[in-house]
Amino acid sequence: MIKLGDLYHYSLEKFPEAEKAYLKTTQIDNFYPTVWFRLGELYKDHLQNFKKAEKAYLKEIEINQDRSYIIIIYNKLGTLYQDEFRDYEKAKDYFEKALRIDDGNDKSSDTSYNELPDKVEEEKSTYSNRSS
Repeated sequence: MIKLGDLYHYSLEKFPEAEKAYLKTTQIDNFYPTVWFRLGELYKDHLQNFKKAEKAYLKEIEINQDRSYIIIIYNKLGTLYQDEFRDYEKAKDYFEKALRIDDGNDKSSDTSYNELPDKVEEEKSTYSNRSS
């Protein structure tokens, strides 16, 4: 179901359908890696539901042990609080959490912080190329 959500999200830009597919994925497996992150991105960037984005990001942090993702999510939460909620103190807290995790010596995660945006872009382009 996550692949269907990605197709709707990244290639077809049918955002309500993407949300349904992602949520179905969580019903099948609530601990599926990155599904909550993808929901957070969908809610923030396309559905403009910032409270749901926050909840999705926090759920991803709860279930995903990949430190690289956690760093990115804390940064996304910081940006969400800065830009959308205008709660600068909370934004600062999230940015500082990301900094505390990103000590520069983290060799434990499968994906480095610097590689993750490239991996996300690769995944997006895979779906875009299939729909072309």
